[in-house]
Amino acid sequence: MPLLDPEVSDQLGMLQLLDDATAFRSSRLEQLCPDCRGRRKCTEHAFDQHLVEVYKARYAAAWAEAFTAMDPGDVGELMQADDMPPTAVMLGAAIAARLREAAASGPVVTELDGQLVVIELDGQDLIEHQLLPAGNESPPPAPGISERKL
Repeated sequence: MPLLDPEVSDQLGMLQLLDDATAFRSSRLEQLCPDCRGRRKCTEHAFDQHLVEVYKARYAAAWAEAFTAMDPGDVGELMQADDMPPTAVMLGAAIAARLREAAASGPVVTELDGQLVVIELDGQDLIEHQLLPAGNESPPPAPGISERKL
């Protein structure tokens, strides 16, 4: 079973593509050019500027479309991270939605950060428990947290 719905994967792919295209064109605009004079850009850089504006408009539309399929609470919580790019916010919200869907009928075992964990729901909150080997009453020494709310 794929982790994400193919439509969600396509939306995330489009957001990443537009992120990359905007970054590429923006970096070209930052290069010194003997043909650019102040605010007046040479033909090539004027086209780059136009493409950056088009990409940003398309990104805003694609982000808004992707947002409609996400839980606003997940998006809001993820956006509180200062350095998380908007596309990563959408990916995190999509993964949280998929984990909720998978755990709706009971606990789910998956791998997270190289460790087997059990994901279960507590209301709408995702809870992660480290999966312990049979007969082991205490968690093995491991970096990180053995139980955490996702």
